[in-house]
Amino acid sequence: CADPRSAGVTRGVDNTTGRGEGDDEQSRILFNKLTAYPQINRIVSYVHIFGGLQRTYKGSDGKQKHQTFSDCNVKVRMISLDDESPLAEVNLGKEYGQHQGIVLYELRRPENKGWELHVIKQPLDGQMEDFLKGYGLVPPNTRFS
Repeated sequence: CADPRSAGVTRGVDNTTGRGEGDDEQSRILFNKLTAYPQINRIVSYVHIFGGLQRTYKGSDGKQKHQTFSDCNVKVRMISLDDESPLAEVNLGKEYGQHQGIVLYELRRPENKGWELHVIKQPLDGQMEDFLKGYGLVPPNTRFS
């Protein structure tokens, strides 16, 4: 599938400032559109701090520290668009504060049957490139710096 939007997968604008209230970044998966793409059998959801390794600050111990989830107000919710009921929720600052990224869940469609939700919650540290290589993913137009 050349364009994920045609398969019903969209991602909103990335908020790199942390300013704003409410759900300021959203991704949507329209499963009824995915049925036309049997080759799509897995969707991985992850969160990573933009520039986390480049953004440093001096900690109370005087050492340089990299930005982590404890420095941000990050809560991730998965809700049903049908009735807005919560399917999954995690507060990254409280539960995974020392990390810079996390694989939250995978949606899998074995043998093109119904979709299954698998909660992963695997912390990621280091560069996004390492994560993508580990999953065999290289998104189009990706810039690694």
